[in-house]
Amino acid sequence: MKEAGRAVRRHEEQRIKKNRARHQLVVGGLEQTKPSERIVGIHAHTAAPCSCWMCGNPRKFFNERTLQERSFIEVSREYLMQDAA
Repeated sequence: MKEAGRAVRRHEEQRIKKNRARHQLVVGGLEQTKPSERIVGIHAHTAAPCSCWMCGNPRKFFNERTLQERSFIEVSREYLMQDAA
């Protein structure tokens, strides 16, 4: 499969930055008229806005399983119970 070209990567990066800049205005507050390019770039390349206990991985902070793991375990249990019956 052919990889995306440079133009496509640049287009996607600009699209994501535009989206994150709009989001930053909403989250950052109304006093900002335009977020800094540095902050927009950081948010465009990272999944979470920060690494606090609310945004971070629940396993790291609470020793819990992630949502995906809990869902997998639930489906597995149902499947095993169905086979046992």
